[in-house]
Amino acid sequence: MLPPLPYIAIFMYMSNITKNDLVLDISTTLSMPKKDVKKVVDAFIVTLVHNIAEGNPIELRGFGTFSVQHRKGRPVRNPRTSEALHLDSRDVPVLKFCDVVKDAVFANYLKKLT
Repeated sequence: MLPPLPYIAIFMYMSNITKNDLVLDISTTLSMPKKDVKKVVDAFIVTLVHNIAEGNPIELRGFGTFSVQHRKGRPVRNPRTSEALHLDSRDVPVLKFCDVVKDAVFANYLKKLT
Protein backbone atom coordinates (compact mmCIF):
# COMPACT_ATOMS: atom_id res chain seq x y z
CA MET A 1 0.00 0.00 0.00
CA LEU A 2 1.31 3.44 -0.89
CA PRO A 3 1.61 5.94 1.92
CA PRO A 4 -0.67 8.96 1.52
CA LEU A 5 1.12 11.84 -0.16
CA PRO A 6 -0.11 15.37 0.54
CA TYR A 7 0.90 16.65 -2.89
CA ILE A 8 -0.64 13.92 -5.06
CA ALA A 9 -3.78 15.96 -5.81
CA ILE A 10 -1.80 18.57 -7.77
CA PHE A 11 -1.01 16.07 -10.54
CA MET A 12 -4.20 14.06 -10.41
CA TYR A 13 -5.59 15.33 -13.71
CA MET A 14 -2.36 16.07 -15.58
CA SER A 15 -1.30 13.75 -18.32
CA ASN A 16 2.38 14.63 -18.57
CA ILE A 17 4.50 15.69 -15.58
CA THR A 18 7.65 17.67 -16.29
CA LYS A 19 10.75 18.14 -14.18
CA ASN A 20 9.57 21.67 -13.42
CA ASP A 21 6.24 20.28 -12.15
CA LEU A 22 8.12 17.95 -9.82
CA VAL A 23 10.31 20.80 -8.54
CA LEU A 24 7.24 22.95 -7.88
CA ASP A 25 5.43 20.10 -6.15
CA ILE A 26 8.38 19.18 -3.92
CA SER A 27 9.10 22.82 -3.03
CA THR A 28 5.46 23.32 -2.07
CA THR A 29 5.34 20.13 0.00
CA LEU A 30 8.61 20.79 1.84
CA SER A 31 8.25 24.60 2.00
CA MET A 32 11.65 25.02 0.35
CA PRO A 33 12.72 27.52 -2.31
CA LYS A 34 12.30 26.23 -5.85
CA LYS A 35 15.91 26.99 -6.78
CA ASP A 36 17.19 24.75 -3.94
CA VAL A 37 14.86 21.91 -4.90
CA LYS A 38 15.86 22.29 -8.56
CA LYS A 39 19.53 21.89 -7.57
CA VAL A 40 18.70 18.69 -5.68
CA VAL A 41 16.62 17.25 -8.54
CA ASP A 42 19.32 18.14 -11.09
CA ALA A 43 22.03 16.59 -8.90
CA PHE A 44 19.92 13.45 -8.50
CA ILE A 45 19.46 13.11 -12.26
CA VAL A 46 23.16 13.70 -12.99
CA THR A 47 24.18 11.13 -10.37
CA LEU A 48 21.63 8.65 -11.68
CA VAL A 49 22.76 9.02 -15.30
CA HIS A 50 26.45 8.86 -14.37
CA ASN A 51 26.05 5.65 -12.35
CA ILE A 52 23.86 3.93 -14.93
CA ALA A 53 26.32 4.87 -17.68
CA GLU A 54 29.07 3.24 -15.58
CA GLY A 55 26.93 0.09 -15.31
CA ASN A 56 26.12 0.49 -11.61
CA PRO A 57 22.55 -0.45 -10.70
CA ILE A 58 20.68 2.01 -8.47
CA GLU A 59 18.06 0.63 -6.10
CA LEU A 60 15.51 3.03 -4.64
CA ARG A 61 13.55 1.04 -2.06
CA GLY A 62 9.82 1.58 -2.45
CA PHE A 63 10.23 2.74 -6.05
CA GLY A 64 12.38 0.52 -8.25
CA THR A 65 15.80 -0.38 -9.61
CA PHE A 66 17.60 1.40 -12.43
CA SER A 67 20.07 -0.85 -14.24
CA VAL A 68 21.64 -1.65 -17.59
CA GLN A 69 20.72 -4.73 -19.62
CA HIS A 70 22.68 -6.14 -22.50
CA ARG A 71 20.64 -6.88 -25.63
CA LYS A 72 22.00 -9.35 -28.16
CA GLY A 73 22.33 -8.48 -31.81
CA ARG A 74 19.54 -9.76 -34.03
CA PRO A 75 18.29 -9.63 -37.59
CA VAL A 76 15.64 -6.99 -38.30
CA ARG A 77 13.73 -5.80 -41.33
CA ASN A 78 13.09 -2.25 -42.48
CA PRO A 79 9.27 -2.09 -42.70
CA ARG A 80 9.34 0.54 -45.43
CA THR A 81 11.76 -1.17 -47.82
CA SER A 82 11.67 -4.77 -46.52
CA GLU A 83 15.47 -4.67 -46.50
CA ALA A 84 17.06 -7.18 -44.10
CA LEU A 85 19.43 -5.53 -41.62
CA HIS A 86 21.39 -6.59 -38.54
CA LEU A 87 20.90 -4.75 -35.27
CA ASP A 88 24.15 -4.78 -33.27
CA SER A 89 24.26 -5.81 -29.62
CA ARG A 90 23.90 -2.91 -27.22
CA ASP A 91 23.37 -1.92 -23.61
CA VAL A 92 20.05 -0.29 -22.70
CA PRO A 93 18.90 1.43 -19.50
CA VAL A 94 16.09 -0.35 -17.66
CA LEU A 95 13.81 0.64 -14.78
CA LYS A 96 12.15 -2.20 -12.93
CA PHE A 97 9.43 -0.92 -10.61
CA CYS A 98 8.88 -2.47 -7.18
CA ASP A 99 5.65 -4.21 -6.24
CA VAL A 100 4.34 -1.15 -4.36
CA VAL A 101 4.41 0.96 -7.54
CA LYS A 102 3.00 -1.85 -9.68
CA ASP A 103 0.16 -2.41 -7.21
CA ALA A 104 -0.65 1.32 -7.13
CA VAL A 105 -0.79 1.50 -10.92
CA PHE A 106 -2.93 -1.63 -11.10
CA ALA A 107 -5.31 -0.29 -8.43
CA ASN A 108 -5.67 2.95 -10.39
CA TYR A 109 -6.33 0.93 -13.55
CA LEU A 110 -9.06 -1.02 -11.77
CA LYS A 111 -10.69 2.23 -10.58
CA LYS A 112 -10.88 3.44 -14.19
CA LEU A 113 -12.63 0.24 -15.23
CA THR A 114 -15.45 0.64 -12.73
